[in-house]
Amino acid sequence: MFTTFATWIIARRIFGWHFPLIIAMAWTWTTNVVTIIPCYYLFYITGQLILGSGDIAGYEGFADAWKGAFADHLAWYESIIVGFQIAFDFGLDLVVGSIPYIIAVTWFAYSWSKKFMINYRKNRSKRWAKKREQRRLRREKREAKANPAQG
Repeated sequence: MFTTFATWIIARRIFGWHFPLIIAMAWTWTTNVVTIIPCYYLFYITGQLILGSGDIAGYEGFADAWKGAFADHLAWYESIIVGFQIAFDFGLDLVVGSIPYIIAVTWFAYSWSKKFMINYRKNRSKRWAKKREQRRLRREKREAKANPAQG
């Protein structure tokens, strides 16, 4: 979420791009504590295929390596060391393998969010126009009751 916020600031200030921060952050929630290891494994396998490496680790070994970094019996500095080892072992494959998914999901999220916002704004404008019309009719009705001779 921090990187999404930083991207939002950079996009607005440097490039002049405007996108809803809340929607962007909501899309980051697709990877969470429950889904992170399967997503990373998918990225890892994709990266292995893109890079042409035939040394693909099985899911159990991959998941155990990640779970080992967050084991309760490790001190904080040991978790960092294990995390660096995992990054060294799987990092390049993960990064390269995530790129196709980043492109596809970003395109989908942008397209869907844009369509959602256009429809939302159109419906909001219709609601506001309807409320303005109702207020105008009520005002005219009050004025007609207050001035019966002019009607």
